[in-house]
Amino acid sequence: MMAPSQQPEWLAHARSRPLVERGAAMLQALVDESRPVAVPVQDRGSERIRKALETERMVRDIMSPDPKAPQQEGKPQQQGYGTGERRDLERLIDSER
Repeated sequence: MMAPSQQPEWLAHARSRPLVERGAAMLQALVDESRPVAVPVQDRGSERIRKALETERMVRDIMSPDPKAPQQEGKPQQQGYGTGERRDLERLIDSER
């Protein structure tokens, strides 16, 4: 790896750099198990990942909310429009022709 003073600015300030360095340290540890890995317990990268996962969970919950009323046991859940609703829709469509 280049010395920090020789690195271009885009490399020195890359947002993904902490993740790449952490991954490189883990790979190096696999190759050389005698050398301990110096990975910070709580770093900014893992905090960002945690926040992204939490945001994803919240969006998923918003997009598919739980039903307000539980389904009554023994009563089948109605699929689509009922007979009266279908009749009213047909009447509405016929009146527009």
